Amino acid sequence: MADLKEVKRELRRDLRRRIALLSEKELEISDKAIYNNLSVLPEVLAASRAFLYLSVGHEVDTHRLLRLLMNLGKTVALPVSLPGGEMFFAEYRRGCLTDGTVVPIPEPDASAPRLEPAEGDLILVPGLAFDAEGYRMGQGGGYYDRFLASRRLFSVGVARDALLMEHVPREKHDQPVCCLVTESRILRF
Repeated sequence: MADLKEVKRELRRDLRRRIALLSEKELEISDKAIYNNLSVLPEVLAASRAFLYLSVGHEVDTHRLLRLLMNLGKTVALPVSLPGGEMFFAEYRRGCLTDGTVVPIPEPDASAPRLEPAEGDLILVPGLAFDAEGYRMGQGGGYYDRFLASRRLFSVGVARDALLMEHVPREKHDQPVCCLVTESRILRF
């Protein structure tokens, strides 16, 4: 088990280096194509509530999707990270974001109501890379794996074609997504 953890740690370092080498133009083109595929995904259009994350740095841009969902009148929730690798989602309201205290990502402020996903909801799952079976290489905190393990909802991973892998090393607790959206394809599992 320790060997697999080291393999994953080294793979994360390599993926972060590869992501850092992508030019702003490559990122812009990639983000637009992924958004175009997400914006027509039937599950995205049908969901009354979407559980997203706000992208930071070179992550696949989710801000455009957030604006689309809000304009369509959908309820959007964002993750709030807790110590110990747990998280919950709280409703996003324009202008009511704060910097996370556990993980440095934007999250709803303390006044935002918590939301628990239900059947018919959609969750967008981040990852450094994904493979052709829907497994992902996340940042290493296990937040999404723990969250998805106890819930039934339609999970969508977003990845750049350049970061698709043949096989992501996985452990028993790793959770695959139901669907993966890249610039060039939509894969369902």
